[in-house]
Amino acid sequence: MPKNTGQSLEYSSKFSLAGEAPGARTVLYFYPRDNTAGCTAQAIDFTAHAAEFRKLGVRVLGVSQDSLASHEKFRAKHSLGMDLLSDPAGELCDRFEVIKMKSMYGHQFRGIERSTFVLDSSGNVLREWRKVRVPGHVREVLDFLAGNESGHPGPAGSARRVLAKRKTSAGKKASASGGKPRAAKK
Repeated sequence: MPKNTGQSLEYSSKFSLAGEAPGARTVLYFYPRDNTAGCTAQAIDFTAHAAEFRKLGVRVLGVSQDSLASHEKFRAKHSLGMDLLSDPAGELCDRFEVIKMKSMYGHQFRGIERSTFVLDSSGNVLREWRKVRVPGHVREVLDFLAGNESGHPGPAGSARRVLAKRKTSAGKKASASGGKPRAAKK
C-alpha cells in the first residue's frame, strides 16, 4: 500500500490493505458521509495530525460509500491530506462489519457506524474502535500507535499482539485481510 498521496481511490478486489514494508501500519477509519459536520471534523483532525502519523510511519485512509467525485470535492473543500477510499458497493464496509441499522427522524436505514481500525503490514487488525465519538479520537489513535496506551508496545517493528482473527458480537470470526466473517468452530 503506498504512502498517503492525498488522493481519492475506489475500492476493488485488487485493492490491498497490506502495507508495503514490514512493520508498516495503516489507520483505516470509516465515516458515514462526506461534508457532514462530524465527518468533516474527524477528517480535519486527522489532517491536522498528519505529521505525527508520518513520523510514526503510519498511513491514514478514510472510507465511506460516497463516490470518487464526492471525495474529490470533500478533499478540496477542506484541504484534506489523507487518502479517501470510495466503497460504493459496501464491500470493504461489510468485511469490517461497519454497516449497521440506524434511525433518524423515525426512519430506519442502513449506514456506516463511525469506526477506526489499526492494521499491521499484513492487514491484520491490531486495534479497533466502534461507535467513535470525534472529539479526542485522533489523539487516542496516536497514543495507541506511539505506545502510550496499555497493551501496545508502540513503534513499528516492536513485538505486538496481532489479532488476525477478531471475534464479532455474533460469535463469528472475521479477518481484516480478506473474506467475509465465517461461523466460529465449536
